[in-house]
Amino acid sequence: MLAGDGVLVGRGAELHRLAPLVDAASSGGRGPAVAVVRGEPGIGRTALLAGVAAEAEAAGMRVLPLSGAVAEHGLEHAALADLLLPLRPFVDDLAPVQRSMLLACLALRPPLRPGPADELMVCRSAHTVLAAAGAHTPLLVLVDDLQWVDPASRRVLLYVARRLAGERVAVLLAHRDAPGGAGPATGLDGIPELSLGGLDDDACRELVRRAGGHVPDGLDPAKVTGGNPQALHDGLAAGRWDPLELGPALRRPWTAALRALPSRTRTALAALTATPSATAAELAPALGALGLRDGDLEPARRAGLLRRGPAARGAADVAHPLLGAAVRAAVPVAVRARVLRVLTAHADGDLHTAPATGDGLRATAVRVAALVLAGREREARAAIPATVPTGQADPWALLAAVLLAQSLVWIEDADAARRVLGPVLEGARAAAGPVLAHALVVRAELDWQRGAWPSAHAAAAEAMLRAGADGAAVGPALAALARVDAARGDFERCRERLERAVRAARPGPVLPIRVPAVHGLAALGAGEVDSAVAHLEQAWGRAGQDGLRGADAVAVAADLAEALVRSGRPDRAAPVVAWLRARAEGSGLVGPAAAAARCEGLLAADPESAAGCFAAAHRALGRADLPFEQARTLLLEGETLRRLRRPTLARVPLRAAAARFTGLGAHPWRERAERELGATGARAPSAADPEPVAADVTSLSPQELRIARTVAEGLNNAEAAAALYLSRKTVEAHLTRIYRKLGVRSRTDLVRLLG
Repeated sequence: MLAGDGVLVGRGAELHRLAPLVDAASSGGRGPAVAVVRGEPGIGRTALLAGVAAEAEAAGMRVLPLSGAVAEHGLEHAALADLLLPLRPFVDDLAPVQRSMLLACLALRPPLRPGPADELMVCRSAHTVLAAAGAHTPLLVLVDDLQWVDPASRRVLLYVARRLAGERVAVLLAHRDAPGGAGPATGLDGIPELSLGGLDDDACRELVRRAGGHVPDGLDPAKVTGGNPQALHDGLAAGRWDPLELGPALRRPWTAALRALPSRTRTALAALTATPSATAAELAPALGALGLRDGDLEPARRAGLLRRGPAARGAADVAHPLLGAAVRAAVPVAVRARVLRVLTAHADGDLHTAPATGDGLRATAVRVAALVLAGREREARAAIPATVPTGQADPWALLAAVLLAQSLVWIEDADAARRVLGPVLEGARAAAGPVLAHALVVRAELDWQRGAWPSAHAAAAEAMLRAGADGAAVGPALAALARVDAARGDFERCRERLERAVRAARPGPVLPIRVPAVHGLAALGAGEVDSAVAHLEQAWGRAGQDGLRGADAVAVAADLAEALVRSGRPDRAAPVVAWLRARAEGSGLVGPAAAAARCEGLLAADPESAAGCFAAAHRALGRADLPFEQARTLLLEGETLRRLRRPTLARVPLRAAAARFTGLGAHPWRERAERELGATGARAPSAADPEPVAADVTSLSPQELRIARTVAEGLNNAEAAAALYLSRKTVEAHLTRIYRKLGVRSRTDLVRLLG
């Protein structure tokens, strides 16, 4: 595989095996004239061809490269034209009949009507051209992605390649096998093959080093990636190796291979790859609980994804280390969550339910998150360990703690989440990598809930800076920023961030719901209720499709019910509200209980019923610190009472809602409350009344943002300087600029704004 500096790493033996091909053609001696390099996606076929090309050019040969393309597979002779057009002078030297036939194939003269004899003439003409060109200057023809070369060109190439013995021409083909390598490549019989395997451990480490990265202590990169160079680069890009996330180049072919299997087989593979140490006997009860049996894995064995034979047991059954990562990318979240729940119920002995090898903390974190996403919060709470180790230097242990903190946020245990997150943030700042970005996204979620929106904005902005190329953190960070923008009324910036989130994100369970949900929140704030319904129904449908019933699904349901009622479709809101009531009773959480009661108040037909529903919502919200939800409940209470012709009663909640929205900086919602208040006959605040201005932390440089957040956490200048490895004078100089940019005058103001 070519490293970033252009050096071919770990393929010395393969280059040595292909050297006779170049030597025979360059010297005109006897020797092989054709070979085919085969291997799985990402294994480095193209890089090996580039290495052979470099050696051929050093030997004075002319290299003619061409590559198959999916988009051109149906264009007859497209690849042949790429090969022969650079040799046009030798085409013109052909006999007239051969020249006419070949030029027609190359689309350089009107088409003829070829028959079988004419196709043979095209093959012989191409052979003549290449032989003549090789006699002038030795040639190396490189054909990459042979599997996508159009069939007509492929027939010509293989005909010519088998008849080049004694000519000063060599042909090197590269064929991409399907993941698992099942099925022969047709038409290559008799052509010498070189099958590319994975790089060894030393070569993997060297490739990572040359790419500017490093392999974490205790990690065997060859074992985790199967020595696949593209997977190594994916691990570098994501900033983590275990569990590995596949980038697009590997995700596409692996997903295609898995989607070609029956759905039952994919579900069985999700169970198998989630339990890497389980034997077949240990896995059988879980498969049975899923309505599956061992025979459902047979299509995967035929596809080469699993091994056959008496040794096929548990982890040994998986034919490639990338299969687990591919299953996580291809199998829907709802299916994987169901599998994890079943595996958790059947866990015994060495049965591990982590999606990849890892310690007990990571297994627990994954299990808890799966339960929460599926709406089984009571079980999740019981599964959380009493003590979460957060002082470890291991980035994967820190990442597991972050996932547990996120689950604690979802089950509304904010205090416990802060206790876990505080030490994790300290450890993550000391350990370079993407863990800090993920921790900051959770911090932003906590700050959003408690109404500290400037701090939420700052945490998400810093997460963006820390995430680098880690799409798993970039997407949620952008969505967190967009949600604050939506609530504040910066709709254009909100849309721009959400578009970037979709482009940057890696597959994950929450973002496909959160992006349309934030679009819906923005539309609700802007008063565009039909647009809100469209976005929120998209999010609601995706949540149902993926089997998600946690906090994000509850928020979507509450917003959708409100949008449907405001758009005059209360009948369609009723089943959504019924779902919220069921979630409230099943989870025992504040969010579903308050949302259900609030939405039931929206559907109430008389003032007394509405008042009772909203009173229940306020009682539920009294158990949590959720100022935005409290303000929205007051707003809907006032709107509902005014609609039911109780304008005097409506004024109290509307005034309270307007005041709370003002404190939050939720300008479009404050304006909506003031319009409703005016409609009751009461005086709404005038345009001349002072309005707080939310600080825009995006105006800060990365260094300024780090210093601002550190100081806001209560450190003095000397302590902040020590924590950030800066001088005290540097911190003081930056603080001066920070105060000016944020419009604050003192450390106290900064703590109030970002603390």
